[in-house]
Amino acid sequence: MSKMTIHNLECPHCGNKQETKVWHSVNVKLDPELKRKLFDAQINMFSCEKCGKKTFINAPLLYHDMTQQFFVQYYPPESLDQREFFQCRPAKISGGHSNPLKIGVITHGRSRNDLN
Repeated sequence: MSKMTIHNLECPHCGNKQETKVWHSVNVKLDPELKRKLFDAQINMFSCEKCGKKTFINAPLLYHDMTQQFFVQYYPPESLDQREFFQCRPAKISGGHSNPLKIGVITHGRSRNDLN
């Protein structure tokens, strides 16, 4: 399921405040039009109604393609500077066993892998 909330955001260029959609997750099997919008840079993009300038909304976003059995979670790069971001907790799997969660992060040329 795709998830979006409405926020009253301020344009960083002219100060105009307006309601804007902020997407938290997109499921392109259930909402196929969102795939095109994402690749056309229309998801989490603030378009000011007053000055016309566009600004990326730097918010976490989950992309899920059930058909391809693929998902990716975007986090803003500043998340990498927060210690809590890399603290892993065991993930429960079927049968009640626990497996440590493995994280691979690549952002702007920096990479951190298997950080648990």
